[in-house]
Amino acid sequence: MYKETLPAKCPPPDIREYDHIVFRIIQEDTLKESDFFSYAKLFPNNIRYKNMCDAYAVSFFKTFEQTIATYKEAKIKRNNILGKFIAEIKLENNCGAGKFKESSGHYNIWLYSQFSFTQLIIRRIEKIDENR
Repeated sequence: MYKETLPAKCPPPDIREYDHIVFRIIQEDTLKESDFFSYAKLFPNNIRYKNMCDAYAVSFFKTFEQTIATYKEAKIKRNNILGKFIAEIKLENNCGAGKFKESSGHYNIWLYSQFSFTQLIIRRIEKIDENR
């Protein structure tokens, strides 16, 4: 059902599908499959991620501004550059299921096995302006 083999009791029971415009930090000015890898897949040797359900989800944000804020926070607090571009895309019900945190505008989505980034509707891709 899901793209990855998930730990026990993952995802949580209170998830749902979303049909929204969302934002995602990506590496280049075109989408590629690796832009939709979970932390668990990106860092398979990280023992901490093995049983952390959220590590198997992919992050999206409700607004461009919330995405920029997350980018800046990761850079300042962890010296971590998440990417150089932000993609505005249409997330549809058949992509996956997840949960949304209103306070941060953050979606955690566990992608379905049939998910393919090539099926996403891309509205725009914009280079991150750190002075914004």
